[in-house]
Amino acid sequence: MAAALQYVMAQRLAGTARTEARLREPAVLTVAALAIAGLCAALAWRIGAHPILLADGWLAVVSPALAVVDVFEHRLPNALTIGSYPIVGTLLGPAAVIDREPSAAVHAVLGALIVGGFFLLVAVAARGGLGAGDVKLAALTAALSGWYGVGAALGSALVGLLYGAIIGANHTATRGRPGTAHFPLGPAILAGAFTVILIR
Repeated sequence: MAAALQYVMAQRLAGTARTEARLREPAVLTVAALAIAGLCAALAWRIGAHPILLADGWLAVVSPALAVVDVFEHRLPNALTIGSYPIVGTLLGPAAVIDREPSAAVHAVLGALIVGGFFLLVAVAARGGLGAGDVKLAALTAALSGWYGVGAALGSALVGLLYGAIIGANHTATRGRPGTAHFPLGPAILAGAFTVILIR
């Protein structure tokens, strides 16, 4: 099921024939399926039978496709970043009502605004060093981690940036001079969100 979903995403999200071919490779599909299954299982174990599991599970489902496209094309497709906003919003609303925790929904919105605003400022200041896709993804992940508190949203962003710094340092050391090597930040942002959600 997960592999089939990834195959469909390959046709819709790939910007080049090379990336589409990569997304269809059996090894990539297998890793994507295992990643989705592993993340969903970890979330179910940590969260339990809670309405918020559906929203967090959605992020787990789209994460492999986001990560693969970002790695190969250095972009995060709007279909999965902006496209996830209404889906996540629709799932968070009922979760707040069922759980009788309207403050959790408020925290999610605040987290998205604060983290998204911060990333937007960094993107403007960096003049191309941070992409618009990273800003959109950061706001999305902050909304989901922000459900558990504004502090969790901020922690998600900080952990993601820490992962990104580690990846960037390694990328610079192996592929280019400081300030010239570009690397995908999306996977680090996603990893930061899942780290905070799972160990909170």
